[in-house]
Amino acid sequence: MATVESQYTVTKSAVFKGLFVAVFVADATAALPTELFDADGNLNTLPPGWYPVGYLTEDGMTHSRERDIAETMAAQEAASIRDDVQADTSTSQIVMLETSPVAIALYEGLLFTQLGTQLGTPLSWAKPAVPKVINRRFLFVAVDYSKTTGAEKIRARLYPSGAVTEIGDETENRSDAKGYECTVKAYKDVQAGTDVLHWMDGPGWRELATPAATSVTVAPATVSVAEAATTQLSATLTYTDTSTTDVTSAAAWSSSDETVALVSAGEVTGVGAGTATVTATHTGLSGTCEVTVTSM
Repeated sequence: MATVESQYTVTKSAVFKGLFVAVFVADATAALPTELFDADGNLNTLPPGWYPVGYLTEDGMTHSRERDIAETMAAQEAASIRDDVQADTSTSQIVMLETSPVAIALYEGLLFTQLGTQLGTPLSWAKPAVPKVINRRFLFVAVDYSKTTGAEKIRARLYPSGAVTEIGDETENRSDAKGYECTVKAYKDVQAGTDVLHWMDGPGWRELATPAATSVTVAPATVSVAEAATTQLSATLTYTDTSTTDVTSAAAWSSSDETVALVSAGEVTGVGAGTATVTATHTGLSGTCEVTVTSM
């Protein structure tokens, strides 16, 4: 009899932490990444014009999502008879610790061209009489690591169009590092067709996938057997992670010419002189052995 425990699965390696976090920002005119990850799951180099915001506080990044639901009520029921999403807003909160042109521009609502992006350059700016909400592009990345290989597991979200809509206090004292607290709101981007793009990838993440079978190999690939004699073949299933399983007893075996050779569970019996192809099939994949039967 099945129990709850036997039907309920847990995976420790699927518990995710942001052990390293990164935020990149670009002007609204900068190119969007066409492919964020390469064929192996590694993060591709970002296009020109994307800048890291540098150190963040130990709280890292906080991503929020707020939904406004419209309820349809009826006189005949106490519960709503229909709910519809009126608004679905995504925001991210960060506190930047580096006093850099990029952090200042984000906090003050300035264009990157106004301050540049180079540290050490003398900076000056004036608070505008009517501050503007400047749309930019934001990429938020959190990285965890595989406990077995150390490979990256990467959670990424891209705001193809986003803007700093809230800022926190600036504190300057002897005990705390100066921080630039910003809340970034996502907006729908015409090019991307959405306000948020999400990814979960990385070599460490791909390790969690169940390996797929790729081939069946019969060994030996060629064999000679006398009439009325027998010889044993084996069938091996190979997976995408290069692991293997012996499927000799599980495979379906067949002979191209049973007047020459018969096969059962990999055991070949010579019937008459000639050649035949013995095939082992498992999970839709097949491997073969060329059998030569010699006369007594």
